[in-house]
Amino acid sequence: MDTFTVFYTGPFRYPDQDAAGKRVDQVVKIIEGLEECKHITVGGWESGVLQEKVVSKKTRKVSFSLLGKHKKTKLLRLVNHLFMGGRVIKWMITNRNKISLIILYNPPFVFALLSLLYAFFYKKKIALDSTEWYQSEHLPGGRFGLASIENWSRMRIAYPLFKNVIVISDYLNDYFNNLGRNIIKIPPLAEKYNGSPKSINTNAINFFYAGSPGKKDKLAGFVNKLISIDTTMYPGVKFYIAGLTLDDFHLLYPTFVNRKEELNKICIFLGRITMTEVYSWYGKINFCVFFRDKKRYSLAGFPSKYVEALSYGIPVVSNSIGDISLELPYIGYIFDPEKDNIKILLNELCDLSVYRNKCLNIESVFNKKYCSTANTLNVQHFIRKIK
Repeated sequence: MDTFTVFYTGPFRYPDQDAAGKRVDQVVKIIEGLEECKHITVGGWESGVLQEKVVSKKTRKVSFSLLGKHKKTKLLRLVNHLFMGGRVIKWMITNRNKISLIILYNPPFVFALLSLLYAFFYKKKIALDSTEWYQSEHLPGGRFGLASIENWSRMRIAYPLFKNVIVISDYLNDYFNNLGRNIIKIPPLAEKYNGSPKSINTNAINFFYAGSPGKKDKLAGFVNKLISIDTTMYPGVKFYIAGLTLDDFHLLYPTFVNRKEELNKICIFLGRITMTEVYSWYGKINFCVFFRDKKRYSLAGFPSKYVEALSYGIPVVSNSIGDISLELPYIGYIFDPEKDNIKILLNELCDLSVYRNKCLNIESVFNKKYCSTANTLNVQHFIRKIK
């Protein structure tokens, strides 16, 4: 492959303001390692300025300020969603002599088509980074709304036009593989293993959740099971929830409004905290938790919380969904809040020998699958194959 320059763009907040930004950051660092790569521009859609800022010797960043804009009416919000990315196309045209390879992260339908036309017209190489397939009922307007139509159009019309595709899951790998594309699967990545030898006190079992549950993560069932336990038998069980205040939790799950006393015995709501604070909590807790429905969004996506927890040596408690289902029994604990007995789970968590073995397994699995260095050769090989 000749020398090349990269423009990596899409609806992410670079480098670490969201899971998407972190993913792009890790992939960019791997691409930097290619001698043929002379320059990378990362165009995040977070708030910022279009003036290039130095990130590293090879990488610069620009910010297109497209995300988080609150339009006054639903119609304006929808139009903004459908046609987001127009100013990025203008930037690409103006800076076309600086770009030989474009990588698009989950581009909207119209933007994806315009980028493909740009690549064809200006003879640029182009690749897609696909990490999700939204559930229609989770989108504004529901199954038959315009957002759902846009989601269908990007996945069924625009994305199949890309010849080179980065995917995050087996589900998406199978989808694009059936189309005969040049594919690489890259799960969420972390730069290094930050774990340390673990011990657990059976009188202090600390669960941790960080994120915005909304329609994806199902916390209500787990919380309901936890607050129903006999606290005299399990006096040290606590559930630390980052991303929500108690009021936020009540808005999401109104059935708990009259159960404040029960909640306060078990749950500690940390509200919105910085990522630095989230990382510091990994040194204080025993288990990370999240639970998702067995639907397309869970199968097509890959929980970044899972890899983040593993990178700190923390076992995950989750239901068995998607790509994590095969390895979860060895490095975490399978629990379905809708079906399983919380007392059986707590007793299992108190088995110190099992806990230590899982912590040892975590380091091995992380280093083989989720560490950036473990994926370097495959990513670089994929980039070299792009035509």
